[in-house]
Amino acid sequence: MGDNDHPHETLVSILPSIEVFICERIRTTRRWLRSINPDFDIDNRIFVEYNKHDKSFPWQSIYEHWENGKVCGLTSEAGTPAIADPGYGVVYEAHLRNVPVIPLPGNNSIILALMASGFNGNKFSFNGYFPIDNKVFNSEIKKAIKETEKGYTQIYIETPYRNVKTLNKLLNSCPGEFKISISSDLFNNNNTSKTRSVNEWKKVDKTYLDKIPAIFILGTS
Repeated sequence: MGDNDHPHETLVSILPSIEVFICERIRTTRRWLRSINPDFDIDNRIFVEYNKHDKSFPWQSIYEHWENGKVCGLTSEAGTPAIADPGYGVVYEAHLRNVPVIPLPGNNSIILALMASGFNGNKFSFNGYFPIDNKVFNSEIKKAIKETEKGYTQIYIETPYRNVKTLNKLLNSCPGEFKISISSDLFNNNNTSKTRSVNEWKKVDKTYLDKIPAIFILGTS
């Protein structure tokens, strides 16, 4: 695909060939398929559900579908499959069994947030979720600040209900002129991306971040 090609068109064209969907929730996956193509033949598809919280996969069922030559698709409840998502385990197992793996292009909130940050996109690290423990959090942020000084942009995600609390912890841990970029609700019409210094963030209303998906980025302009 070229930069000007539409990833949605590619996804729609491939969907009819997928016989089995490996997903976190069958209900929302079916709803997603209907939203993409109202005429999609859902009833003749197989749905295999896994538990993202304990990374419990129904391996026997998955293996049988692969052995029977079924075309399987891995979906994610939010974001991109296998990126900050336990589905990577399915991909790895596929490689071990010589099952062809074909990634499909699509929106990725982590990359979209980096694009909107104004920070260095040549060298960056994705660090997953912020630590919950305060001591570990402070140690992590000190390390992240040092990495930004080397030119490495630092990217984090957070559980939506902890967004405001985490931002306040960041503001208390970082120097006043240090830059933080936050992109929120990226896949909705009211998406917002803001890059501000710590001192500037302290002056603004942060309640808009409460309980919505957000990406936090630490970096230098």
